[in-house]
Amino acid sequence: VLDELRELASRVPFDERGNPDIRIEDISILLLREYLVSVGSKLANELYTKPLENILEQMDLFVGPTEKRMLRNVAAMMFCEHPEKFFPYTQVEIVVFPEGKMKNPRNFTEKSFRGSVPQLVKQTMDYLRTTILYENVQKITGQAEANRFWNYPYDALEEAVVNSLYHRDYSQREPIEITIEPDGISILN
Repeated sequence: VLDELRELASRVPFDERGNPDIRIEDISILLLREYLVSVGSKLANELYTKPLENILEQMDLFVGPTEKRMLRNVAAMMFCEHPEKFFPYTQVEIVVFPEGKMKNPRNFTEKSFRGSVPQLVKQTMDYLRTTILYENVQKITGQAEANRFWNYPYDALEEAVVNSLYHRDYSQREPIEITIEPDGISILN
């Protein structure tokens, strides 16, 4: 019977499950407002005039009976300054091997980011855009325009990073690892 009950409970995605450890005080009003403004929600204007509980309720971030309301895991993943308090290793680790992992495994640099999922996306993409991505410009004789090539397409890289952060199992206690080598980028989530 216990195994059947566990099986039924595990059918609810992890981010949708209630978490008794998450308190209303753990939710950052600044992160919540930033999100609401970015998606164009009318709730952004109501954030300072209505109780936070009402806003979170309208966003369907509570679960359970009225006597024992719990915030869903997604609330902490999106709107908590330190989600690693609830989900250890909520972080992105980037390792760059300029000569390749096989050719020179001792030559590497590391960078780690922590924060809410939207913060992780922004920090990771900012780092990749400024440190990893570069544009080659090829001048063509007799033409005013030049051919421009990027080493990696930004949109594809952004899609891969966003998917790795939004579609991972946060119950697993492992960071997202991005390995960058001269001939490719791998993302392990």
